[in-house]
Amino acid sequence: METNARYRILGPVEVRQGDAWVSIAPAKWRALLAVLLINAGSVVPTDELERQLWPQSSPAAARRLVQHYVCRLRRLLGDEQDRRVLRTRPTGYQLLVGPGELDADQFTACAAEGHRALAGGRYAEAAERLRAALSAWRAATALADVTGVPSVEVAAAGLDERRLTATEGWLRASLASGPVEAVIPELQALVVAHPLRERMRELLMVALYRAGRRCDALATGRDLRMVLREEHGLDPDDAVQRVERMILRGESFEVALGTTGRVG
Repeated sequence: METNARYRILGPVEVRQGDAWVSIAPAKWRALLAVLLINAGSVVPTDELERQLWPQSSPAAARRLVQHYVCRLRRLLGDEQDRRVLRTRPTGYQLLVGPGELDADQFTACAAEGHRALAGGRYAEAAERLRAALSAWRAATALADVTGVPSVEVAAAGLDERRLTATEGWLRASLASGPVEAVIPELQALVVAHPLRERMRELLMVALYRAGRRCDALATGRDLRMVLREEHGLDPDDAVQRVERMILRGESFEVALGTTGRVG
């Protein structure tokens, strides 16, 4: 995916300087930039920044420290003189991020194109766009090197969920547009990593069945039922049970039919 990104958060936080990507070593500077990035374009009040950077108890010098971190970030961003990027406002600070400058925005736009193509039955296009969206990720977790900051943890969890949803969409489109054997290993690895995620299991069942591995497909469903009952006292959702019934009856289908349900 072509990019003009200036900031990266789909993995560790990084800023582009010339042709190179640099990380931010001091944890508080990194945390401050993360908070400003997830609120890009909005004014974040200084007292809110203090609460985010020191969620347990702010030091007496918290306001001066925030000002110091902002100065350091401006230097890192080359914004010391003009202050057109990281602006001081009466109540706090505002980071201006242009279109396409944040990798998460690029991922979101590309994934949306893929999901629209998938909904329209354009499976090859959907697979290509969703794969391109996923290529923006550099690690399995967004904002991976920022911890202990409440709003950042919430934002990271939301981005991680959207990554998994895009992955499921890509796999579903791939099942419909290409050989099933190519996606089985990745689906198996994802099921191990996310044992309660029903859409992953459903897609793996479909792939295994279409590859002529009916017993393995049914075993995947049984394993899910056992895990769900042990963890939550639940049975698989309707979409998974429908796929199970189709496999038991020997029916043919191209892709998993269920697109909604619980996620674990």
